Amino acid sequence: MNDDAKLKDKTEGRVIGVETRLEHKGYRGDFEYDGWAEEFCGAFESGNIRITYHGRNREELRRCLCESVDAYLKSSKEEGSTPVHPSVAER
Repeated sequence: MNDDAKLKDKTEGRVIGVETRLEHKGYRGDFEYDGWAEEFCGAFESGNIRITYHGRNREELRRCLCESVDAYLKSSKEEGSTPVHPSVAER
């Protein structure tokens, strides 16, 4: 069974048969399958900010997570603020 087939095999919104956590640059986010939208939706928190991402397959989901993290880091830099790294936020 390939990753996309495993991702589509779902029970009560939870993804089974594959890791349900993705990571990019140390920012980790869990994801679930949304049957209404027919896609996978995930989120991560950094300080008081919640950032979401979505995709119809694992590749799309990972790409969207990377884009979301990179956009968060870029906007923090442009605003002159220090992004909260997850290891700090989890304390």
